[in-house]
Amino acid sequence: MLNIQPTQSIVNNQPKSDQKKQKPADLLKEFYDKTGNRN
Repeated sequence: MLNIQPTQSIVNNQPKSDQKKQKPADLLKEFYDKTGNRN
């Protein structure tokens, strides 16, 4: 459950239209690109 929560919070912060277009993996990639925490 713990590793689901960060992903869910990212999805919840996205507009509804973006949720339908993007998969959770895409949201994570976008999030890491924005924060610069991608390894």
